Amino acid sequence: MVSYPTLSSLYSGSSVAPNLRTLEAIGLPYGLDAGWFVDEDEPGTIPILGKVGLAPPDPKDGKAKRSLREVLIPFAAWPMFELFRRVETRLGDLAPTPERPIVGEARDEAFTFRLTTFLLQPLLNAERLGLASVPTAVDTAGGKRTASPVDAQWVAGLRFVGEMWEVVLQPWLSSGS
Repeated sequence: MVSYPTLSSLYSGSSVAPNLRTLEAIGLPYGLDAGWFVDEDEPGTIPILGKVGLAPPDPKDGKAKRSLREVLIPFAAWPMFELFRRVETRLGDLAPTPERPIVGEARDEAFTFRLTTFLLQPLLNAERLGLASVPTAVDTAGGKRTASPVDAQWVAGLRFVGEMWEVVLQPWLSSGS
């Protein structure tokens, strides 16, 4: 946690040299470590959109396109964004065994896919029924990857589902076991 006076002095420019602990606290909710702020070799892009997960192919695409799709969990959908980050961290701290909840032995993209589909299951099911649309995180028009616009209905659905999962998963997230 960063105190208000510290944030205020950084914002106003009266302090221009925060310590590493402050940088870590500022970056943590956004998935950034202190090195992102100070390492010149870090990518110059600012990850301002949110977290990208992997979901099953769009059911409207039929069998023509069967690859996983990237879906955006934007910062604007904060309950879900924070929950995704916390569950991902908690599961990542557990050994990859068949007994590990939600993701089992999965690693890398399979881990992300299983976690994303678990947390977004209500929205993915609504999409299969034709009641909702799960937007892709990137638009690849013209061979160039750009961020897709964030839909207000998508954010509202993510917030709602994130709040539901927060209630359901809170005992497990707090237990440490």
